[in-house]
Amino acid sequence: MTMPSSLWILLLTLLTQVCARVTNGDAELRLEFQNATARHGRILGGTAVTVNTFPLYNYHVLVKGTGASGIAETFCGGALLTKNYVITAAHCVASGGSASVYVGKRTDPITGNTPFQGVPIIHPGFKYNYMANNIALVRLIKAVTISGTVGTIRLSSVHPSTLNDIVVKTMGFGPADETTVLPTPPVMNVIEMTHLYGPTCKSDTIDVYVDYPPETGCLSTESGAKGVCFGDGGGPVIYPSATDNSPKLLAINSQYLACSSQYPSSITYIFPFIGWIQATVRLVLT
Repeated sequence: MTMPSSLWILLLTLLTQVCARVTNGDAELRLEFQNATARHGRILGGTAVTVNTFPLYNYHVLVKGTGASGIAETFCGGALLTKNYVITAAHCVASGGSASVYVGKRTDPITGNTPFQGVPIIHPGFKYNYMANNIALVRLIKAVTISGTVGTIRLSSVHPSTLNDIVVKTMGFGPADETTVLPTPPVMNVIEMTHLYGPTCKSDTIDVYVDYPPETGCLSTESGAKGVCFGDGGGPVIYPSATDNSPKLLAINSQYLACSSQYPSSITYIFPFIGWIQATVRLVLT
């Protein structure tokens, strides 16, 4: 039996629509997992920060903003640069508007802790799909008071290529599993990882990332044991200064491929953006 031409046309149209949906779905998955990041992030396999060690990390802040999707609120890490400015990842606050910044707590940073409201300043070169120039500042409307529980951190002025294969630390709030919400109560955790300079990262992730932005490096991970995950995006990556052993901000956490992945997580270096940062805050921070 011969099918009428009108039915052939209808069938071909439906097949084209189905194929288009599959193709678009695949493309969206590639963007989500190869050149984007999870909405929340946290430290996997870290050590809890105690009352005694908290002064070493009192520049860490919790940032609550609206991410690149423009819909859902995100929890991210960040670091206090001055009493008026916080640095974080652009994808955490990319929709602009306002951001809430919680300071001075190593545990349960939200309950009973009035946040400082701020205005995000996104780097003009930020590209969400490729996490290029994934860096932002948050200008606080009201200045914080520097104290024993609220501190600032200096920027590293050393080219990251000279710091390849050194041990660094990063920190953040989060649970000890794959959940995508903060625990009750959240506890700050810190973890030691190995910094790998950009070209090494690119060769290690060439099979999963569409591209590796030139201003990024990565942190080596232990599959299923240690790494960056839900709630840690934008959090500080630090190393001790060779001159006085004080912490220096090498980078901020950017993206990762699943919490328990064998692939290294990527970081956005501070060094390429020192000029932009200091021009914005109008202070020398190195």
